[in-house]
This record gives sequence, C-alpha cells and structure tokens, in this order.
Amino acid sequence: MKFMGLATLFLLFCLTGSSAFALEKCTILYFIENDCPDCRMVNTSVLPALREKYGDRFEIIKCDVDKTKNFETMMAFEMKYDIPPQEVPEMY
Repeated sequence: MKFMGLATLFLLFCLTGSSAFALEKCTILYFIENDCPDCRMVNTSVLPALREKYGDRFEIIKCDVDKTKNFETMMAFEMKYDIPPQEVPEMY
C-alpha cells in the first residue's frame, strides 16, 4: 500500500515537523481520474484512514485530470520536481 505510506510520510513532515516547515494545516493537491482503480482505493481506504489519524489538519483538493487545466497542472508539478511522468493518483 505505497499510497498510504507516501501520504502518511508527507503529512507527518508537514504537520509534526520540529522545524520551521511544520504547519498547522496542510493542503494536498490530489490528481485523479474517475475510472482509476488506484484512485478509488485511495478514496475509500487511504483518505479515510488519514482523516481519522489527522482530523482536519489537512485539506485535500481533488483535481480530475480529465480536465485539461488539471492535467497541465499535474504535468507542471512533475516538471518542477523532476518527477518522471506517471499515472494517477499523484499527490502534491
């Protein structure tokens, strides 16, 4: 369950860090496709578990990549952070 591990690691860094990077609330852009089985798994398993653990200390903004603007935004994040193009789901 790599998504749970990555999302948990990200939230731990944002919410409980002992440095200036610690945040009271974290916003995550979550790039999805409606017919994606991995996205459905994240929606039904990972996100509820994270919500249970962290409550309202984070906000998820779902971005459907079927919309051109969202797809272009995801591509821009991949380029900015030197991430090879990949399939959804992706979280930033």
